[in-house]
Amino acid sequence: MTKTLILQRTFEHYRVPVFEEFSQRACVDLVVAIPFQGRDASPFSNVELNYSVADLDVSSYRIPFVQELFFYRNWESLVSLVHPDVIVAEGNARIWSLGKLLSYSKCKNIRTVAWTKYDNLVSWPKSLVWNNFLKKWDHVVCYGQQSLNGVKKLGIPPCRINIAQNAVPIPETETELNDLKVRSKAISLNKLSNGIPVVVSLGTLVKKKRFDLVIDAAADLMREGNDFQLVIVGDGPEFDNLSKQADKILRYCGIPAKRILFVGHVKEGEDAVWMTRADVSVMGGAVGLALNVSMSCGTPTLIPDEIGSDAELLQDTVNGIRFIPGNRRDLSNKLKSLLESEKLRRGLGIKARETIIQKATVGKMVDGLQEAVLGGAT
Repeated sequence: MTKTLILQRTFEHYRVPVFEEFSQRACVDLVVAIPFQGRDASPFSNVELNYSVADLDVSSYRIPFVQELFFYRNWESLVSLVHPDVIVAEGNARIWSLGKLLSYSKCKNIRTVAWTKYDNLVSWPKSLVWNNFLKKWDHVVCYGQQSLNGVKKLGIPPCRINIAQNAVPIPETETELNDLKVRSKAISLNKLSNGIPVVVSLGTLVKKKRFDLVIDAAADLMREGNDFQLVIVGDGPEFDNLSKQADKILRYCGIPAKRILFVGHVKEGEDAVWMTRADVSVMGGAVGLALNVSMSCGTPTLIPDEIGSDAELLQDTVNGIRFIPGNRRDLSNKLKSLLESEKLRRGLGIKARETIIQKATVGKMVDGLQEAVLGGAT
């Protein structure tokens, strides 16, 4: 059995199911080190886990003209306590502690695995930094194909790279999907307008996700007489600004206030309920794991034409639609075409669900992680 220590800089609740399944593999004895402060503030604070956890002491510093730097203050004591055969950590060059950890691991004959989204789309000085950094690891596991291609361009041999496609729990069976549909009907009775299409935009309300663009494009269509309801699902620092933006536009255009609805934070699993209820799902920018949820629910999905390990799952006009990033008119035109064609929505939704089931389940992500930890290669 391979003793494996995973270092997580932040507590990410959607990784809990991944680590749960990984720990159940007979060949892995797992310890996950996370900042307890993050877990204590989450719904998972009292959840029993099938693996051991340890408290990772993380500190950060902001330096002028430089991105934030991170330090793992107690990594050496954790390694001494756990005695791992393998260490898996976020492959991020801004975590300065990793240099010493890699040197220590090499001396102690501990296998090291970097988990990274690197895609080689950075300026050449940064590429030099990443080249030197990633080559020090025994193996690199990438979130997607574009990430793998970027790592290959650094000159790392293919035998030291593989993919664990970024994933979250999704409705994998038809029974699970039908259960979500039943639950979604109960929600719609209380919060949605009857008889008109529902467009859902899901995610953390931050500037880079461009909910402002989604609101503007939706309002343009409503002003032109297109009858639908936009539902913003999620919370974040931009909640108040976006609410004021929507309210101002709706009042100015004489559109009923309920046509843009802010749901706020939802409980674990309810994001999929909302996606199941949606006729169309829209993401304005910085596409993340909400895409997996949307596509797995068979919801026709509209995203910006951007590059990334999550966004790569959506192929334009095959299993979803892409619009020109930041282009309000193109977004509204593409959204209108989806709202007007039930046949198009149905076809894209079927292909979307097939894609996620084939490529991005938690089980497939664990397969890729296990391959990296045990020294396999693609």
